Amino acid sequence: KFFFTEDQFVMGYIGSLEQLVKGGKGLDLLISMRLLPADVKLFIVGCPNDVSKRLHAMVKDIGLGARIRVWGQTDFRELSAVYAALDAGLILLDARPNYMLSLPNKLFDLMGFAVPVIAPDYSEIQNVVQKHQSGLIFKQASFVRAVLKARAMRHETRQMGENGRTAFLQHYTWDRWAPLFVSLCEQAVAK
Repeated sequence: KFFFTEDQFVMGYIGSLEQLVKGGKGLDLLISMRLLPADVKLFIVGCPNDVSKRLHAMVKDIGLGARIRVWGQTDFRELSAVYAALDAGLILLDARPNYMLSLPNKLFDLMGFAVPVIAPDYSEIQNVVQKHQSGLIFKQASFVRAVLKARAMRHETRQMGENGRTAFLQHYTWDRWAPLFVSLCEQAVAK
């Protein structure tokens, strides 16, 4: 459906990535693509349509149109096909205090769809990824090395995705936390 082949290693970023057209982590990602082998592809999905058009033009202008696919906003019901096309999912967050101390929904989306994670070494994300062996963590300067490692150990990387899915189902689904959440809300209302 997305024109990727089995012999390619497809990284995906699902989300806005408006910072890509403004600089920041997104710009680092485009630069990194030039350092990676030609069989490494990048699939960016979910940018607002105006950003998606600008991003697509930028990718084409820098000569990476054959390696990077940009899709605009995608209906949630179609995201399972997007996740199924990925060999690894990227979490790219600037080094802001709130990002470094929180857990993004994207982490659990990737885990839930059995997609191995490639994420920065921010403490909370790192704790979850390492605890469940659900992906690879990179230090700020070693993103390219993390991608090359994931590509080289494809079988193990797939297992990391399965580990993430198992952990998601056992520890992070709404069904597991809903009773506690409802109880806390009831206690707050009762006071």
